[in-house]
Amino acid sequence: VQEFYQADLANVSATTAIKTLRSLSALWNSWELSFGEHDSPPRSNPVKRIRSTQPKLIRKIAPRKSLLAEAHRRPWFDAAMARAEKLGEINNSSPLALAALFLTGARLSEITRLQWDEVDFDACTIALPPSRTKTGVEHVRPITPRLEEILRRRLAYNPKDCPFVFPAVRRSSKHDGPIPTGDPRKTINAINKAVGCSITAHDLRRTFIAAATAERIPSVSIKLLVGHSINTQTDEYAAADREGLPGYAVQIED
Repeated sequence: VQEFYQADLANVSATTAIKTLRSLSALWNSWELSFGEHDSPPRSNPVKRIRSTQPKLIRKIAPRKSLLAEAHRRPWFDAAMARAEKLGEINNSSPLALAALFLTGARLSEITRLQWDEVDFDACTIALPPSRTKTGVEHVRPITPRLEEILRRRLAYNPKDCPFVFPAVRRSSKHDGPIPTGDPRKTINAINKAVGCSITAHDLRRTFIAAATAERIPSVSIKLLVGHSINTQTDEYAAADREGLPGYAVQIED
């Protein structure tokens, strides 16, 4: 494993090499679980052993901190909406999904795989079940005015048999039914080019959090809006009061 990792570094980025190690470690852990209560695998997880015995061998990757500059935020959203107009109502899932991502600070899959049964226009909320969240708990966030415009725009043109808010333009030959919109990088690159910046989908999440912080939104409310874990008892008490979330969400959107 050590030799494979070092060889991998010669061909791919350090981030990609580390992701490969993480995948190997996860597979090994899954394999270990297949053994009975009184059995054990022949060897312990090699990735864990390398991390414990040679911690300096595996490079530490600093977390990305990139986000949209304040001067680029409105132009970026406008460019996403302009691209949606250019593509037409049938083909605009990808740019509209990115515009929704911009407005919510959600994780990419939470938006691209959003389903209509998770959207409640009457309650003005999006409710993601535990199976669809990173934290494993239900995540309910308010629907703001611009977000509602995007959702209703998709609803007006969505195929009747499609459960996804942002379906793929073309159905996959590997699937009988509709599928969610795919990798948005091509659309992001086009929007970035129009605005004159370079960001990723996850940078939109950081941008939302930065905008919320600049508006002096309470940290617990920001966590609730973006679906971060509530990890202290004090936060749990504060999180019980969700009445202010719709107002905070609109404040950030404006």
